[in-house]
Amino acid sequence: MKQLLFLFLFSLLSWTTIAQPCSTIFTYTQQSGSSFQFVGTATGPGAITNYVWHFGDGSPTSSLQSPSHTYAAS
Repeated sequence: MKQLLFLFLFSLLSWTTIAQPCSTIFTYTQQSGSSFQFVGTATGPGAITNYVWHFGDGSPTSSLQSPSHTYAAS
């Protein structure tokens, strides 16, 4: 029984792939007033399939790689 359990765990571990993290960099440029252009760059072991930007002001998120956003005046 111990050998069977060992073989099961070994085969499970040998088929498990561990996801590698991606590397992200973002920059921004102030366009005018409270409007900003963001540029996202991500690299990973595979293809980057999506982006999600949270602007921190309660506005909807963006899935663009390089979105622009205008913040409300405070």
